[in-house]
Amino acid sequence: MPPFLLPPVLIGGGLIVISFGLLWRSRIAWNMAFLLLATGTISKFFFNTSDNYIPEYYLAILIALAFYRKKFDRASIAASTLFALTSVAMAITYATFGSYHLGSQFKPEIDDLITALYYAMVTMSTVGYGDIIPQTSEAKLFVVSLMVLGIATFATSLTAVLAPLVSSSLQRIVKRGESRMKRDSHFVVIGNTPLAVNV
Repeated sequence: MPPFLLPPVLIGGGLIVISFGLLWRSRIAWNMAFLLLATGTISKFFFNTSDNYIPEYYLAILIALAFYRKKFDRASIAASTLFALTSVAMAITYATFGSYHLGSQFKPEIDDLITALYYAMVTMSTVGYGDIIPQTSEAKLFVVSLMVLGIATFATSLTAVLAPLVSSSLQRIVKRGESRMKRDSHFVVIGNTPLAVNV
């Protein structure tokens, strides 16, 4: 695949997966769809990409998503896990193929996909062994994007999966001390007056 096709393929593939979450009215799916559409629109307007999608279509969907944002109010562990895995897979794909494409600009050169995957994982996980070093400005900027993307993707993915679990556990702990009371066919007497005592 030519390198210039990688961003549209990642954006399009991500939008296809996210569309299922939008059907479930998931809040995280809405956030990811909005981010991907904004990225696609910006890349088309500001960079000379040779893909053939229509940016006006992306803008129309962005406006529709913004207009109906309050409809996407569900938080589900299944949807969060699905989209966390999707974002991690997309980030790893971007990092691997980008490293492979820019392979001649590293020392030693990255000349196969296994080495590119290794370098992507070492960089995105912030381990940084230092055995492969970027040599040109373009490669250095790419590595900076990998660092930022890796930290952001892994942090938000963990938050998306763990936050619903933690919040539901906290709600169970807080509500455990509350006793449920039947709220019909009873009277509330307020005060300690002779009338209240007689009643």
